[in-house]
Amino acid sequence: MRALILSLVFIALPASAFELYINPLGNDSWSGTLREQNSAGNDGPIKTPEKAKEIIRSLKKSQKIKEPIYVNIAHGIYYLDHPLRFDSADSGSPTQTITWQAELGAEVTLSGGIPIECHPGENGIWTCTLQKNQLIANQ
Repeated sequence: MRALILSLVFIALPASAFELYINPLGNDSWSGTLREQNSAGNDGPIKTPEKAKEIIRSLKKSQKIKEPIYVNIAHGIYYLDHPLRFDSADSGSPTQTITWQAELGAEVTLSGGIPIECHPGENGIWTCTLQKNQLIANQ
């Protein structure tokens, strides 16, 4: 009689995780739980790292999420109105890590600068249009 040998292969699957998505084309009034805008146009990724920080703090405070949190940042330049600061309220724990990461292959820039639009003028002199409070000079 032949014996049938059954071997089981166990694959370690990652534990469930809560994922947030940031995209320059996102909207901070959306949930941030979708990588792309939905077909109805009423939910999708959030736009700013600051909003992701706010969502994570709220989730931690409410204790609604127990699993690791991943903040996935899409390719692009993110202009910050003020410094992005993290403190103990933004920290994870051994059982609930918080990972901020660029999406695979994405080049992400967090910029404290303000974009200005310039055009070449006469005699090699460039002209730039500035909004109010875009230029700070030593007084």
